[in-house]
Amino acid sequence: MSWIPFKIGQPKKQIVPKTVERDFEREYGKLQQLEEQTKRLQKDMRKSTDADLAMSKSAVKISLDLLSNPLCEQDQDFLNMVTALDTAMKRMDAFNQEKVNQIQKTVIEPLKKFGSVFPSLNMAVKRREQALQDYRRLQAKVEKYEEKEKTGPVLAKLHQAREELRPVRDDFEAKNKQLLDEMPRFYNSRLDYFQPSFESLIRAQVRRLPPLLPWRMAQHCFSWWGGGCGLRTSPAPPHTLEVGLATFSHHPRPPQHCLRGGIQALLVVG
Repeated sequence: MSWIPFKIGQPKKQIVPKTVERDFEREYGKLQQLEEQTKRLQKDMRKSTDADLAMSKSAVKISLDLLSNPLCEQDQDFLNMVTALDTAMKRMDAFNQEKVNQIQKTVIEPLKKFGSVFPSLNMAVKRREQALQDYRRLQAKVEKYEEKEKTGPVLAKLHQAREELRPVRDDFEAKNKQLLDEMPRFYNSRLDYFQPSFESLIRAQVRRLPPLLPWRMAQHCFSWWGGGCGLRTSPAPPHTLEVGLATFSHHPRPPQHCLRGGIQALLVVG
């Protein structure tokens, strides 16, 4: 970040300790990675919600197409079955729309707000880098006059160069200290910021899971949650679409340790 290929006009004196520069680059690198992962997560969440809505809309269209099939006029049992399917798919579509609205409010919008911080951060880093270059330039100027013979004009120029250097050095040190203090604090805040969003997302998946799912889908949900949360996965009769998900009544909300474990796995960076 502050690597300079040519040493022309650079001071001989090390004005920023190497340990400080390494600390700065490490903290900024972590935030650059966090920015990239935040963008990717926001993009993937949008893809997920779009896919959910597309799936339920397609399912509704299929059930409507089946209702218009001439066989429904000839076979009452078939009509009853397709009508039940149509009702189930419409309820599924309504559930998906409600779920997507909740994800938009509790996950996507907070992700967007969190991501809006990074442009300001990147601009602050650029201002710090510019201040560092000015600091180096003026420090090299001071050193040049210090090496010359101490005549009256040289001493006057040396005094002027030191006066120019002082505010520039103070400006850089202030910017550097502020960023070194704030970057780790911002990075460490990510878990506290996102945890409520992902808890809300997981609870929406569990508490609002509609009762009109084919049993294979319900069984898949049980097996996914059952391993981590101790949910019982006893079989249910597969002869009807209206499979009640009463198994979830034992845990109207996932245990906190299960939520936190999953969220921290998502958000740990670098």
